[in-house]
Amino acid sequence: MVRKNREELERGKEIKSLLDKSLQKESETSRKRTVVFIDSDSKNEEEGADIVKYIGNKECFKEDVLIATSVLDNGISIKDYELRNFIIMATTREQFIQMLGRKRKREDTECLNVYILLRDKKDFERFFLTSEKQVKFKTEFSGQEDKLLEKIMKSEFSYQCARKLCFVKGTSLIFNELAVKQWDYLYQYYQKMVDRFEYEGGTAFLKEQLEWIGCKNVEEKCKELMQSLLGKMREVIENYKGKVLSEEDRKAVREKIRLDIVRILKSCDVSEEKDKKVIKGLIEEYSKSSDNRPLTKKFNDVMKFIGLNYCLVREGKEYGIVDGNP
Repeated sequence: MVRKNREELERGKEIKSLLDKSLQKESETSRKRTVVFIDSDSKNEEEGADIVKYIGNKECFKEDVLIATSVLDNGISIKDYELRNFIIMATTREQFIQMLGRKRKREDTECLNVYILLRDKKDFERFFLTSEKQVKFKTEFSGQEDKLLEKIMKSEFSYQCARKLCFVKGTSLIFNELAVKQWDYLYQYYQKMVDRFEYEGGTAFLKEQLEWIGCKNVEEKCKELMQSLLGKMREVIENYKGKVLSEEDRKAVREKIRLDIVRILKSCDVSEEKDKKVIKGLIEEYSKSSDNRPLTKKFNDVMKFIGLNYCLVREGKEYGIVDGNP
């Protein structure tokens, strides 16, 4: 389930689009699978309203994949043995627990695979800067609500802040104390996360989420998760190693490993500024689709940083992957 803010809303739509494309290929050889996305807009449309009503009554859903914003947070429970995989895209503990709580266990033996979101320091720096501006807005007009109307007529940002933070009383705008406390909390939380990345490196948010669910041996669990990503990459690369790779082969291997590369590089903890710049460039490169991007020798830089012993080599016009470092 996806918490509703603009970024997560767009990401939810993007996930649906990617799944639709992927499942469309599968449907050529098997039954067609269905993916639905529910937000506050689609909830009010006929199809979305029917899905929400069905979930409320049956405590399950018929679709293969359900992507939802916080429109399903209140009063919704899902008791469904068939629901085995749960993706949570939350940034705070409260969001995380609330989303996870939508799924109710019927038996202690029932298992659920929970997939969590990896974020990096830049994400939280961005959240913090926005939160800082919001807190400054609140501080500037606290006790001077009579000046708010003039301000929001001149500034879109101020208008959006007032929408989230104020309510109308008579002819005046009044600060909602609960909303004020929430903004103060987020400001402090985002600052804490930026600091945590500074001290603990790229796995800081992964550790934070594992702590929310009471995971023991968090450090070891982080290492296990990183090793599992490396294992997936190693398996893909081994299938291409020792062969002459066509351009299509190089596109294929790049596409199969690029997202795992991004995840691992975001977790790399390097101190040298030149290494940070190289990693930033590699993340930008591998965040892009492989449609017109075959594997290049930047692959060798990736292998160096993540510690896998592979190398892309070229002899004349032929490319191949071999064991070893460049």
